[in-house]
Amino acid sequence: MKYFNTYMWLIGAMDVCTGLLLLFLPVPTLRLMGLTDIPLQPIFISWIGVFVFSIGCAYWLPFLERRSDVRRIQQIMSLKLTSLARFCVGVFVICAICMASLTPAWLLVGLVDLCCATFQLFLLQREVLST
Repeated sequence: MKYFNTYMWLIGAMDVCTGLLLLFLPVPTLRLMGLTDIPLQPIFISWIGVFVFSIGCAYWLPFLERRSDVRRIQQIMSLKLTSLARFCVGVFVICAICMASLTPAWLLVGLVDLCCATFQLFLLQREVLST
């Protein structure tokens, strides 16, 4: 369980920061990520930023709960839901690259999401086996 807290704070911070950057500075953020295929209307990247920000917040929500037994259940649910979202995003990005809808530079985004989803499932499985 100790790994849950550290992981959830760190990955939440990564997504919250990335989401805020995409929301308020979409073009510079994409360039910082090494992406050159910038949409003509950055509002759509800001929209993605809101989604990324909300996923980051989902990792932090369980920490608002004072009761440790309820917090633990919320952490497990948060990891389940965010792993689903990350898996869907990762598969979408990789499929879009394969169909040439996104450039290969987006591969890092898809791989990070798939790796996070896989790691979270590993954490969840480990937690279930330890109880």
